[in-house]
Order: sequence, then structure tokens, then C-alpha cells
Amino acid sequence: MFSTDNGYLGTGPEGLYVGDVVCVLYGGNVPYILRKVGNQGHYKFIGDAYVPGIMHGEAMNAGFQE
Repeated sequence: MFSTDNGYLGTGPEGLYVGDVVCVLYGGNVPYILRKVGNQGHYKFIGDAYVPGIMHGEAMNAGFQE
């Protein structure tokens, strides 16, 4: 289980780290967890997540950073 900086609670894969990113990818069915790798804007795919409030398109209308 995890919480985000803006107060969302969710569940995700084992081995999450502080600083991992919850994101909604265009065309994806669920939120995903990504981990920044290096300083060149690259991310490692960690797994999918369950986050009530952003599961069914709600994130598109919530004013999150694109």
C-alpha cells in the first residue's frame, strides 16, 4: 500500500520506493508505477496500481500534470 503526495491511497507491486511515480498512460487501463532512472528523463516500468479516484478516467479531469 502507498500514499501519494497529494493524498491518494493505492496498492501496487512489491518493492515500491519513495519517489516512485504514479502515472496514467494514454491508452492504459489502470495507473502505473514508474521509477526514474538517471538524469535524462528515463523511467523504469515497475507495475500497475490500484488508486481509487484516478482509475476510470478521473485523472484526466483532475488537473494533474501531463
